[in-house]
Amino acid sequence: VPFMWRLGSFRYREMTEQDVEAFVFDAVAGGASEVFTVAAAEICHAEGAVKVRAFIRSAKEAKQHLDAGADRRSLAVGRTGSLSVC
Repeated sequence: VPFMWRLGSFRYREMTEQDVEAFVFDAVAGGASEVFTVAAAEICHAEGAVKVRAFIRSAKEAKQHLDAGADRRSLAVGRTGSLSVC
């Protein structure tokens, strides 16, 4: 069953660039067929832009790995703890 994980814009405040990358890879490793985020006012600043670019970069990299035949589980980073769709 396909499902998507959303990284809510409010979560960027508490996350490092590496946390954002880990969120993407762990979501894909957990079976998400898509990951997405929402650009909202609270992330429209220089630090937020860096984190959004990390999200995009990680999503593209995860897709490249899957397209090349990688096992989803091999993408897990394991730093995000419990994934949240909120």
